[in-house]
Amino acid sequence: GANMTFDRVVLVAQRARMGEGRECLLSVVIPEVPGSMKRLYECIRPRNVTEFTYRYSNATDAYIFLAVEVKDGASEVQALLDAIHARGMKGEDITGNEMAKAHARHLVGGRGPKSGARERCLRFEFPERPQALHAFLTHLESGWNISLFHYRNEGGDVGKVLVAIQVPRDQDDQFQFFLEKLGFAYFDESDNPVYKNYIK
Repeated sequence: GANMTFDRVVLVAQRARMGEGRECLLSVVIPEVPGSMKRLYECIRPRNVTEFTYRYSNATDAYIFLAVEVKDGASEVQALLDAIHARGMKGEDITGNEMAKAHARHLVGGRGPKSGARERCLRFEFPERPQALHAFLTHLESGWNISLFHYRNEGGDVGKVLVAIQVPRDQDDQFQFFLEKLGFAYFDESDNPVYKNYIK
C-alpha cells in the first residue's frame, strides 16, 4: 500500500521467496584461512547470493550466514550443501529457523575478538550484475586475512560491501597499491565512530 516503505517491500519479497522455496538461508563453517571465502563461493555459483555476513571470531573456524537464490527448492538446497561438504566445509539449512530470519541475521557479527591484529575497515561499491560478487571476491584475494565481510543484495544498481582486512602497519603501502589495483570505488571507514564503537 501507500504506507509501505521500500525496506518493507524488500522484506516482504524476501519472505515470499523463502516461502516459495526460491531462497534459502544457510549457516556455513569454513576454515579461517585466506582464500576460504572464494572456495565457498565456487560451491555456490552461478546462483545469486543475496546476503553474506561474516565476522572473525577465532583462528580456526569462520562462521558465515548466507542467503542464496535457488530454483529447485529443497533438492537444490541439498545439492548445494553436498557441494559445500565435499569441500570439507560444514553447512546447514536454516531457512525454517524463525529466529534466524527475524533476528539473528541482523545481529551476526558484532565486535571482533581482541586478537591484537590491526584491521583496516573499508566500504566498497561495484556495479551490481550477475557474478559481480564472485568477481569482487576473486579480486579481493590477497593473502591478507579478511576478518569481516558483509554484503546484501537490495536490488539496486550498486553492490555495497563492508570488509575488514588485517593489515600490519608496515604493509600499508602495499595495501594501498592493492586497493588501487582492485579498481572498485572504496571508502576507508577505519576511523568511522560506528565501526569503532560497535564493530571493531
